[in-house]
This record gives sequence, C-alpha cells and structure tokens, in this order.
Amino acid sequence: MDVLYETAVSVIEDYKERINDISEQYGYDLKQKCYSKWATDELLRSLYENHFMPPLVVIENFKDKMKCYSQFNIIFSIAYDTVQDIIELF
Repeated sequence: MDVLYETAVSVIEDYKERINDISEQYGYDLKQKCYSKWATDELLRSLYENHFMPPLVVIENFKDKMKCYSQFNIIFSIAYDTVQDIIELF
C-alpha cells in the first residue's frame, strides 16, 4: 500500500475512535453517533475496494454520493457531514 492510502485509512480510523468525544462536544444524539460510525465504516470499505484509486478521489466520490442520497434519508445527510469533517483533517 502507498503512503497516501495508509494515511487516509489512519485519519478515518482515528476519526472513528473520536466519534464519542465529538458527539459529546457537539451534542449529537445516539442516532447521529451511530450513523457517523456507519459512515466511517462505509468510507473505509470504499477505500479498500478502490485501493487502486487515489484516496482523496475515493473520499470525494463517497461524499458526493452521500450528498445526492441525503435528500432521501437523514443517515446520508449525517454521512455527508461526517465525510466533510474527515476531509478537513487532510
């Protein structure tokens, strides 16, 4: 694996570990916290499945998909916000 891929996975995993603290800080409820964890798991899965692509491209594609789906269900809106937060960490 290349350095960019490993860095992306590390940033996402670190974010996932901090979700409880982030949820407390911003007053997220249990549903928001669970959906945010789901988003990080799906983002990691997407990276693993597309390891041949630049990580930021995979992350941006995932974000765009969540934005599109967000009009249908709140889980996707929370996923979009989660990915936005993760992108800001790069």
